[in-house]
Amino acid sequence: MEQGNFRAITLFLIGTWITWKVVTQFQKWRRRRAIITQHGCRAPPTPTERDPFGLKDIRESTEAYHSKTLLQRTCAQYDRYGKTYTSRFMTQKVIHTIEPENIKAVLSTNFYDYGVGWRRKHAFRPLLGGSLFQIDGHAWAKSRAVIQPAFSRARVNDVAAWEPIVESFLARVLDAASDKHTVDLAPHFFQLATDLASSFIRGKTTDKSKEIERREEEEFLEAMKEAGGGCEKRWQLGIFTVLFPMKDFFRQVAKVHKYMEKQVNDVLAIRDAADISKRRDFLASLTERTKDRKVLTDEACMLFVAAADTTGCLLTNLFFLLGRYEDVWRRLREEAAAFGSKRPTAQDLKKLKYHVNCIREALRVLPILPSNSREAYKDTVLPIGGGADGTSPVFVPAGSVVSFSIMAMQRRKDLWGEDAEEFRPERWEITQPGINWAYIPFMQGPRICLGNELAMLEAIYILMRMAKRFKRLDRIDQKPWMENVSVGTTSADGVKVVLVPDETYNLGVATL
Repeated sequence: MEQGNFRAITLFLIGTWITWKVVTQFQKWRRRRAIITQHGCRAPPTPTERDPFGLKDIRESTEAYHSKTLLQRTCAQYDRYGKTYTSRFMTQKVIHTIEPENIKAVLSTNFYDYGVGWRRKHAFRPLLGGSLFQIDGHAWAKSRAVIQPAFSRARVNDVAAWEPIVESFLARVLDAASDKHTVDLAPHFFQLATDLASSFIRGKTTDKSKEIERREEEEFLEAMKEAGGGCEKRWQLGIFTVLFPMKDFFRQVAKVHKYMEKQVNDVLAIRDAADISKRRDFLASLTERTKDRKVLTDEACMLFVAAADTTGCLLTNLFFLLGRYEDVWRRLREEAAAFGSKRPTAQDLKKLKYHVNCIREALRVLPILPSNSREAYKDTVLPIGGGADGTSPVFVPAGSVVSFSIMAMQRRKDLWGEDAEEFRPERWEITQPGINWAYIPFMQGPRICLGNELAMLEAIYILMRMAKRFKRLDRIDQKPWMENVSVGTTSADGVKVVLVPDETYNLGVATL
C-alpha cells in the first residue's frame, strides 16, 4: 500500500472516530438536557475552594481518618455546605446528601438505577470476593435468594442457642472485674460477638480448652481485624491503591481465607450425613443450595465480617453510652427484673421496650455504618437538594456517586430536636413522625441488612443479662467517644467501666 493511501485511510478513520464521538456526546447532552428540563433539576451547592480533582479533599479525609476525626469532619462538611452538595473524586462527580427523600430514592424508589460501584468492589474484593456485599443486579438477586433462607425465623429466634455462649461471656467479665471491679468491656464484647457469629455460621464455637483451636481462632480474628482495616484504607485511597503494595494486607487476607476454607471443608465433608438437613447453622443451610467452595467461602467471610463486627460494635458503642447514665441503667434493671426468671423467647425479648429503645438510640447516635454510597449506573434524578434553597430536584449523571452520611442525618436537629446529638432513649417512647428514612442503621430497601433482626435480638438478650447481673455500671472516665473506623465503627478507647455484681443474682442458665 502506498504511503499516501495509508495516510488517507488513517485520517479517514480518525475523522470517523471524532465524528462519532461528537455525535454521541451531543446526543448524550441533549438526552440529559431533556431529563433536567423535564424534572426541573438545578445544581446543588459546590464548595467554593478550588479543588477540581478533589485532591485536597482526599488528603484531608486521609488525615482525618488517621487522626480518628473522619466522622467529625464529615458532619462538619454538611454544616458548612448544606444538606446536599457536590465534590469530585478525581474525574468522578460525588453528590453528598443527608436528605431522607434522596436516600429513599437511591436505596428504594430508583434502586435499579444504582449499584455499589467500582470503588467498593475494588476495596473489598480481596477479602469478600464475589459475595452478596460486592455484587449488583441479577447476580445480587440470585445470591440473596440463595442466602435468605439461612436467616429463617426459626434460626434467628433460636435464643436457647445463645445461652451457654452468653454465660461464658458473663463468667469472663466477672473474672476480669473481680479485682477492682474495673474492666474494659470492648474485647469481651468482640469475643462474644465472634462466638455468636461462629455458632450461627458453623453451628459451634471454638473449644477454648484446645490449644490448637484457640490459637487458630486468635490468629484468624487478628487477621480479620487487619484485613478489615486494610479494606477501609483501600476504599479511602481509591485508584491510588496501586501506589501502595499493602503486602501485609494480602497476607492477612490469605490467613482469613485459609481459616474459612477449613470451616467450609468440614461442613462439606459431612453434607451427605443423614442429619445435615437438621442442622441450623448458616453453612449447612447454604450447602443445600450450592456446593461451590468459592461461593461458600466468600459468603461465609462476608457473613462473619457482618455478624461479628455488627454485634461487637453495637454492644461496645451501647455500653460506652450507658456508662454515663446511672438513671438509664437503673431503669434497665427494673425492666429486666420485672421480666422475671422464665426462659425468654424472641417474642419476650421484643417486649422489653426500654431495652429496645436504648439500642435504637445507640444506633441513632453512633451508627455502626456511619456512611455509605452508591454509584449511578444510568442517568437519574434525586428529588431534592438542588438550587439555592435546596428544594429542587438534582440531576445525577451515570458514573457519578451519591454519598450519604447516616450519622449526620441521624443527628439532624431539624428532624430530631435540639438534643439530637444526645443519648436519650426516652425519645422513642413517643412516635417519631416522618423519620422512616431518617433512621437507617441497618440500611433500607431491597438491600436492607439480612441480619438486622438477629443483631437486635442478640443485643436485647445480652443487655438484659448484663442488667440482671450487675447492679452498677459506671464509666471510669468521661472522655468523649473517639472513632475507630474499619468495616464497622466503634469506640477507639474501648469501654472502661466499673462493674459491681448483684449479689442476689440467681438467674444462671439453669433457671433462665
